[in-house]
Amino acid sequence: MRTTTEFLLEDPTTFKQKLFQWSSQFYEIAWLDSNNYPQTSSNFEAVLAVEAFTALKTDYHGAFEQLKEYQDTTKDWIFGYLSYDLKNDLENLSSKNFDGLNFPDLYFFQPQKLILVGKEKVEFRYLNIVEDEIASDYKEILQLGLDSKTISSEEKNEATPIQARISKEEYLAKVSEMLEHIHRGDIYEATFVRNIMRRKEL
Repeated sequence: MRTTTEFLLEDPTTFKQKLFQWSSQFYEIAWLDSNNYPQTSSNFEAVLAVEAFTALKTDYHGAFEQLKEYQDTTKDWIFGYLSYDLKNDLENLSSKNFDGLNFPDLYFFQPQKLILVGKEKVEFRYLNIVEDEIASDYKEILQLGLDSKTISSEEKNEATPIQARISKEEYLAKVSEMLEHIHRGDIYEATFVRNIMRRKEL
């Protein structure tokens, strides 16, 4: 069960910035922002979900059944993502693409703290186990100073160099190979993805 507390907002845009900054202390975060896009189908400008109470992490095997069971069990808000490789659970397919991140194929979590920002008010919808933190969290968010905490471009760490998985020479050789097939007329389209050449033959 969730406890809901509402506060009026004088400046929703500034509150969203402070809220986003405040969220950086948590490990699990889902941030949905309309970016001030005009809309009639929603009453909210942004939604923040943080701090997992429960979570579902799985590979593609039976993933959708597990997600349905998780939804039925929590009967609450859940946030997460569905990866491309879930297709392997729907059809007889497999992927052998390079995976440098090793994320689960499916990941959803039930947030302890849920904050919905509207045009004139903000709603804190906290699980009952943390409802006593609503007032202090709201106060903490309001007291954040954007200028003091915002990192300027000079203060940011230097960008991590990107390491290509294939050399420029290997890439150009693969492209030349694809062009030869196209010029010969045995294929009409080619896609070069992750060092794999996929061809559509005539």
